[in-house]
Amino acid sequence: MATSVVTAERVLFPDVPQPALEVALEEVFAESDCIQVADAREWIQARLDALGYADWSIESAGGAEDARCVVAGLMTVHHVVLLLPAVGRDVIETMDGVREGLMRRCLGREEAIQFVSSVLTGIGASDVAVRADPRGPQGGPIGQFEAIRSHVAAGCFVYSGMPDGSVHLWGRH
Repeated sequence: MATSVVTAERVLFPDVPQPALEVALEEVFAESDCIQVADAREWIQARLDALGYADWSIESAGGAEDARCVVAGLMTVHHVVLLLPAVGRDVIETMDGVREGLMRRCLGREEAIQFVSSVLTGIGASDVAVRADPRGPQGGPIGQFEAIRSHVAAGCFVYSGMPDGSVHLWGRH
């Protein structure tokens, strides 16, 4: 009976916003720059229990179980809190400085990888992969794209982003 009620709620009210749960998740993730999957599960489950969300579950997207950090998203239609792999705010903020550093110097592929890896190790993020694949993402901030393209044309490597949780560098190979 309880299962059919839950199923009916999901079918009848698939897009019901969950502001209390959204606030609870914001509180969980505001407490740290980087939350590991086990802690996220524990803290989110405590919030679900406190809010009376017994029909909600916590699931992990591909790579979240092994990720350095996770973030969470709500899939209200399915009553699921989905954990997604993330690198952490500390890495994201550090990469802004790395972007600038790579633009001030002209580093080749190996030098750029070594530079970025040493910066990541310095902040305790040595487990974040650094990639310089010629078919990887290419780009940068919109207002700087011409300067970036010129830097790459000169044989230098630049930081292009972290679309998959790895640091991607762009340059000519």
